[in-house]
Amino acid sequence: IIAVGGVNIDTGVPNTIIYKAPSGSTTVSPLTTLVQSYVETNGGTATGAESVVKTALGLPDTVDLLTFDPLAASSSNADAVAVQKAAAQIATVVTLAASAPATGQNATAVASNVFTNLVTTVASASSSSNVVDLTDSTTLSNVAGSLSTITASTLTTAANAINSATDFTGITQAQATALDSIAPAAPIAAPNMLSSSDLGVSNTDDQTSDNTPTVRVSLNVTATDGTAVVTGDTVKVFAGTTQVGSAVLSDDNIAAGFVDVTTSALADGSATLTAKVDRKSTRLNS
Repeated sequence: IIAVGGVNIDTGVPNTIIYKAPSGSTTVSPLTTLVQSYVETNGGTATGAESVVKTALGLPDTVDLLTFDPLAASSSNADAVAVQKAAAQIATVVTLAASAPATGQNATAVASNVFTNLVTTVASASSSSNVVDLTDSTTLSNVAGSLSTITASTLTTAANAINSATDFTGITQAQATALDSIAPAAPIAAPNMLSSSDLGVSNTDDQTSDNTPTVRVSLNVTATDGTAVVTGDTVKVFAGTTQVGSAVLSDDNIAAGFVDVTTSALADGSATLTAKVDRKSTRLNS
């Protein structure tokens, strides 16, 4: 099974890595890719390879990496958080390494070879009953090797941030900070006053006696180039240069394609409202 392309709906980052899974798997992830890469390199069965990967990464023995979707579990599920951390660390390390290919390399080859190096690391750890530390600078430097110009420091910082997270939100935040270099798309249109707040001559004339109106901000949630807004991004509404409202986007907002924001008290007179989106990575905005 092979998965190519698309956008990570948690971080908004375009997927540039080819992910794989053994036949019969019901999920495709960085961990299933590691399992499949192990089979391709060392032979044997997917079940045997999965056992090696779990042991080497210190993952719960009760979890089936080929069928388990950690994001479908509760964020309070410690096993799910552990599996998602490992998947996120691998995905982030591979993506960062592939983003800076060394001379004579290309991103696809770098990603494939980093997975091969991870297989070697996992096999060695398993055979000696050790656990791979995916935050260790030496380990990450060996995994990236001469394939990439990315520094071990950059890889270690990202892996440690993910390791320090305590829930899915924290894991996603750490990934986004490490990987997201694409600003979110600006709102599709200027904020539009809801009819329930539009108390003028008609409920569509954008005139009101309500000085804390609720406005609807329409969002780009479908772009495939990494600019689509995602859950956890923040929409801010301004009157001139003064921020008068904000909302953190939920899954429901993304599904609907908009968010409603109630402003703080506006001064009498006319006001021109605008909106912007801040990426949850805290580094980027529209």
